[in-house]
Amino acid sequence: MSFHCTAFLQGHEGIVWSCAWHPNGRILATCGQDQIIRLWKNPLESEKFSREEGSSLTLQAPHNLWALSDELQGAHQRTIRNIDFSPDGRTLAAAGFDGLVSIWVIDGAGLEWKCMANLEGHENEVKSVSWSPNGSFLATCGRDKTVWIWELNPGMDEVNSGDVDFECLAVLAEHSQDVKMVQFHPLDSGTLLSASYDDSIKIWHSKHVQDDEWVCKQTLSHHKSTVWTASFSPCGRFIVSAGDDRRINVYQRNEKGYELVVSHEMSHERSIMSISIQHKAFDEGQVTDLIIASCAGDRKIRLWRCNVGNRQLELLATYEEPGRIDLNSVRWSPKDPWTLAVVGDDGLVRILTVSVD
Repeated sequence: MSFHCTAFLQGHEGIVWSCAWHPNGRILATCGQDQIIRLWKNPLESEKFSREEGSSLTLQAPHNLWALSDELQGAHQRTIRNIDFSPDGRTLAAAGFDGLVSIWVIDGAGLEWKCMANLEGHENEVKSVSWSPNGSFLATCGRDKTVWIWELNPGMDEVNSGDVDFECLAVLAEHSQDVKMVQFHPLDSGTLLSASYDDSIKIWHSKHVQDDEWVCKQTLSHHKSTVWTASFSPCGRFIVSAGDDRRINVYQRNEKGYELVVSHEMSHERSIMSISIQHKAFDEGQVTDLIIASCAGDRKIRLWRCNVGNRQLELLATYEEPGRIDLNSVRWSPKDPWTLAVVGDDGLVRILTVSVD
């Protein structure tokens, strides 16, 4: 297997910290140091046209058709660190170093994004945001060592009237250092994980999401330094994590919780900033292998196969950028299983594809 860079998207000034795909796979959002969220669109990518009753024809457009479609700005006064689309694609949440979480909503015609709310509560930098799978809850975390759970009120149905409101349901404060990342379980709105500068991952659970009784059900303490990134697999049975110790850990759920099944040392030469788990195997009901992309401060993007049965992590491909570039975020497309986006300190957005040699 090998990587091929099919597009470089230019527009950001300074570091780009995060990227997020719209659920339809045709829009990519990016954010960073310049305090602007940029939306990139390939209007023909994976466009489906009806051919005859019961079938369709898919036309794949060239990746170099990606172009800037919108810029969302004015909501933050400092770096935007992380972004996440809601499951229905109508709402975008952004975490800022100014302590705010901005909520952007697209109008009914799908033409214009507006900032409809700013969530205040964190004492300082907000590092990560994540929507629940049902789209009714938002988790945020930050430098103040806390995870916040917010509920979106029913007024969200009236977005055009500006009636968008959130209520804080719970503040989770069991980490001893910065919380770098938070992510909801992909199938269970009552479960989420958080990764921290205190070298741990915590698994949180609530029997009734609307309540404030969130409890830490498990702490995973197998990393030797900051955990920069952690992610549930699409089925929720696995967690993959990585961080400052350059180690990739894979956990599998059993009756007692999540058990460490693979720990691969020296996976990169510098801190691993981001990992992403491919959807393809889970979409097809095959979970013998996890396909994982990682990026790091060593300017490299790597592709891994984790064989769950043999408990082995195999390196499949490496893509290396020239110069000294920290790569900060990697995300698989939700629609094209062999396309991913990567962003870094040089301000560029990369669209890469993976091919079988």
